[in-house]
Amino acid sequence: MKTKKTTSKATSSPAATPKAKPAKIIAAKAEPKTVAPKVVPKLVPMVVPLATTPKPAAKTPAKKTSAPLPAPTEPTQEAIALRAYLIWEREGRPDGRSAEHWTLALTELKAGK
Repeated sequence: MKTKKTTSKATSSPAATPKAKPAKIIAAKAEPKTVAPKVVPKLVPMVVPLATTPKPAAKTPAKKTSAPLPAPTEPTQEAIALRAYLIWEREGRPDGRSAEHWTLALTELKAGK
């Protein structure tokens, strides 16, 4: 009997496993981007004319339109009492001087202190 020598090559049928074609890698050349230069506004010194005062056409007597000053109002009892209390504390809370503190507070409030 004749024996046929068989090679140990693995043969596969083309229908069983299709051969994948190597993918073509195409490197696209990146075109240089044209970037518009940034526009930076230039600071320009401005010349502003000085304001001029208009000359009066003719001298006319000034009209007095000021309203009379309001009459000074008397401080309230609460304001006087609060100021007298603060004076009493400031002086170390002495006894028997409440009338003096009251008149001093009234004087200070009328003077606008």
